[in-house]
Amino acid sequence: EVLGPLIGGYTCICGNISSQFISSLLLAAPKAREAISINVHPPLESRPYVEMTIKVQKDFGIDIVADDCLLRYEAFPSYYQPTDFMIPGDWSSSAPILLAGSLTGRVRIKGLTFDRLQADSSLVEVIEKAGSKVSIGPDCVAVEKADLRPINIDIRDSPDLFPVLAAFSALIHGKSVLSGITRQKYKESDRKEVMLSILKRLGVRAEIKGDSLIVEGTGYLTGGIAISCEGDHRVAMALAVLALGCSKGLTILDAQAVSKSYPGFWSDLKLLGVDLEVKDRECP
Repeated sequence: EVLGPLIGGYTCICGNISSQFISSLLLAAPKAREAISINVHPPLESRPYVEMTIKVQKDFGIDIVADDCLLRYEAFPSYYQPTDFMIPGDWSSSAPILLAGSLTGRVRIKGLTFDRLQADSSLVEVIEKAGSKVSIGPDCVAVEKADLRPINIDIRDSPDLFPVLAAFSALIHGKSVLSGITRQKYKESDRKEVMLSILKRLGVRAEIKGDSLIVEGTGYLTGGIAISCEGDHRVAMALAVLALGCSKGLTILDAQAVSKSYPGFWSDLKLLGVDLEVKDRECP
């Protein structure tokens, strides 16, 4: 049980575990009785998410004082002001759909804006480097299938992309490297170990070396087995991407986990022509 009021004062927090701790403190800080000072012990990872928090607070009338490195913050008692605010499309949830298009056909998603405020919009650069054609409109992004080449990317600032990019790498012929994965153990599951296990079960040569996952992609998989997403919504979506490259498909257990962030995920895949079947209410 958590009880208020929030008094204020000083606190220090580690910056290399989750930016969500910092964002939550910043969002609550204006409602404190007194000013709040926050020091972040470096390094700060997922910096774009903190920048997005401060930007949205400013849109609602809150000015957070921060240094250039985003390691020190001052917040003062204030009131959020009502305003008209357009909620942008979610790049994190769009990632598996865009990657599916890159692997199997053409996909266009409306409602996405490429303003770099969301860290996961970096997916566009990843897909382009892999060889796919990406078209960006005022409020939409389209991806077309192409001959793909391996990727080498640091996902430190966009950790939610890790599961789907691990899946994507398995379906590209050649050696891909995903670095900056240490914090994956703090997610809904230990994503680096879960994805490593999944890839190995599917016959993909993969290993973790230090802070990186190295994947020797084959470009195709057999599948035909049942795999649990371990209750992790991002892993469930990554399994959907893998299933598209399996000649015998996959059975995804605990698939209802996607409801945490994208309740309509399986329905949207069906709309895109993916052959899937929901059994025993396993999926929403």
